[in-house]
Amino acid sequence: GSGHLRVVHLEEELDDGYCRDTIPRLPGANGNVEPGVNADFHAQHVRFGWGSGIVPRLDCKLELETGKLRIYRNSHIDVERDGDGGDRIRCSDETVACSGNGKISPTMTVSKANVNLNYGSVLELEQLVLSVVHGEGHHRVEVPLTLVAAQGIRLSEHIRNDKSNERLWVNVLVQGYGAYGLNLEAQLDELQMCLLRQGFVLAFAHVRGGSEKGREWHESGKGQKKINSFKDMLACVQFLHDANIVHPHGLCGEASSAGGLLLGGCVNMRPELFTALVIRVGFMDPLTAMLNKSLPLTLQEHKEWGDPATNQEVFDAIRSFSPYQNLDVAVVGDKALDSPRAQNQHFPSVLLSAGEEDCRVPYWQPTKYLAKLRALTLDRDNCYDNNMEVRAGPGQQYFLRFDRGAGHFGSGSWDQRLDVRAEEYAFLIEEIRHAKRAEGFNDVITGHGLS
Repeated sequence: GSGHLRVVHLEEELDDGYCRDTIPRLPGANGNVEPGVNADFHAQHVRFGWGSGIVPRLDCKLELETGKLRIYRNSHIDVERDGDGGDRIRCSDETVACSGNGKISPTMTVSKANVNLNYGSVLELEQLVLSVVHGEGHHRVEVPLTLVAAQGIRLSEHIRNDKSNERLWVNVLVQGYGAYGLNLEAQLDELQMCLLRQGFVLAFAHVRGGSEKGREWHESGKGQKKINSFKDMLACVQFLHDANIVHPHGLCGEASSAGGLLLGGCVNMRPELFTALVIRVGFMDPLTAMLNKSLPLTLQEHKEWGDPATNQEVFDAIRSFSPYQNLDVAVVGDKALDSPRAQNQHFPSVLLSAGEEDCRVPYWQPTKYLAKLRALTLDRDNCYDNNMEVRAGPGQQYFLRFDRGAGHFGSGSWDQRLDVRAEEYAFLIEEIRHAKRAEGFNDVITGHGLS
């Protein structure tokens, strides 16, 4: 659900023994709340941040006595005064019915807003919040999925009226995390606007392992139940394909840390669904990490993953979804590696990153994953590798960006981070272009909704 604030008036006790409380109005119905800097305990206001998939983060101040909202440091969204003298943004929210034939929730929430770009243009965006349904009987699960797109794409109309028999065929960047009970927030930042202007759809899959639907949502996606995270992610990706939303060669993935484990495991299970991946400091070999108690975080991580050194079932469970451990079958197929004619499968291009000083995910995790991936695949030079055939697919690229002196959250100035993100997005766009051209498609990248 969406984040909200609750103001409890401790000095006003009601007859039932509880204190009076109020829930103030926020800038929009569907968004994320983050605490701000509130150093003065006696202040009569509280500062917080608010944003959504279509609204960049706003710095807000709530007057506790009057309930008036003030919005500061905002250059992308038009702010106006409401009837009570508070600030509000121009953002509409509507709950609409969907005819998804049981594949999605019967209703979804559609939010719309206009984002002002720095050079005077306006980007009209819409955010869709729905649930993807998979499983039968007591295994039936509704996985929240947030989609963000330019209004010109008319994504809400396509899903609302179940136009799966018509090709929308846009490029989609899907993101996921699903671990430690952390929520994946659909939060728009300035760096993603360039993709939205290019006609991309941003997809946020809120899979089990997070806490988007409460504690049970986390418990059902950890330990020996971790496989549920991958099932949820694949169900969301499959929906994007089945609904004819994403182009057959237009789906990319982006994730960090434990999200890299999620994406890496999904690609091993269904490599044909993806075209390219960007994985930052990915947790690509959880089995080795959980067996090595000399690592600084292994012992406390046992609460999330289990201890494979003392429990064979935990060992087998982690082994079954570990991206590194399962690359062999994912890349060359189900036949034995020493087979003279191993089955070739399409495996997406991958851009990995590693930090030399990362103590959470040591740099050897993404580097050994890349080394094994390159050893099992063939690049565009059409070289032969042992007894495996030359890949029949469009030709994939595998890169590693190694940041010296960087930790788990990167390093460098804001300009350097811009350069890194530009490199990542350029990689994704180029791989989509290459995959489409290899299959004879000419409509490579198109822009939508920019006025």
